Amino acid sequence: MGTIADMFRKEGLEQDIILGRQELLIKSLMLKYDVIKPHIIEEIKSIQSLEILDKFFELKYKCSTLDEFTIYLNEYIDN
Repeated sequence: MGTIADMFRKEGLEQDIILGRQELLIKSLMLKYDVIKPHIIEEIKSIQSLEILDKFFELKYKCSTLDEFTIYLNEYIDN
């Protein structure tokens, strides 16, 4: 069992990884679809699960349009 400092470092590292995944997803969407509306960026930034961010990263390759991707994103956010 680690110290409290170790626990805070681990939580900080996990948060840094989440922020990096959020930015990667946003940048990859911009590369694929050019312009991303601010509300989509905010919705992505609200996701705090690495697993869910990874699923959306994979999903962007399956979606033909940003509208299609946004439908899935909104379904997740609404639940």
